[in-house]
Amino acid sequence: VGSEMCIRDRSDIQFCNGSEAYHRCIAMLELAGKRTDLCFEVGSTALDDVEVDESLCPEEPYVLVLYNPPTRRPDLLQEELDELERKLEAVKEYRIIAIEPNGDPGSEVIEMRAKIKWRRKFPKYTYLPTLERSKFLGLMKNCKYFIGNSSSLFKEAPAFLKEHQIIHIGVRNKGRRFLKPELGASKKIVRIIERIFREGKL
Repeated sequence: VGSEMCIRDRSDIQFCNGSEAYHRCIAMLELAGKRTDLCFEVGSTALDDVEVDESLCPEEPYVLVLYNPPTRRPDLLQEELDELERKLEAVKEYRIIAIEPNGDPGSEVIEMRAKIKWRRKFPKYTYLPTLERSKFLGLMKNCKYFIGNSSSLFKEAPAFLKEHQIIHIGVRNKGRRFLKPELGASKKIVRIIERIFREGKL
């Protein structure tokens, strides 16, 4: 969980995805007068037991792009698309693989530019529909750069890429940090729950 969820949720046990979230969660539980002994730092479950399918990866170096509408600031959409286009100009010597946006309001504007203008402007350009997760992770794992504003830049990408390879655009996830995830949280969670019930803490 994120630290703010430890107060909103009514769950008895809190599992935090990193040290920073854990310490914030403990502090907020203390302020709320709630017990802190059932708050645990376990790492991320984001990549536990998932398949990575690299079948779509081209042999040549490529840039992966996933940009979604800035739903809280739709007025910034065109400005951010211009910024994204400038980033693509800087890497146009590579193949560019763009994934369609998530369908939020404003996606049609992104698709118009992605399907028409960028296809004409960049000679090594491919536009793909939404992919199953395994294929998307395969493309992410092997790309030269990953450009966009998807939460996947922060949740999954740091497991595969170095920070300089992850290029965030706009305000959609502004302020989030690139943290290499500690994997294997699912098994830790199971062991903790078993111990809690064995020791009668609930």
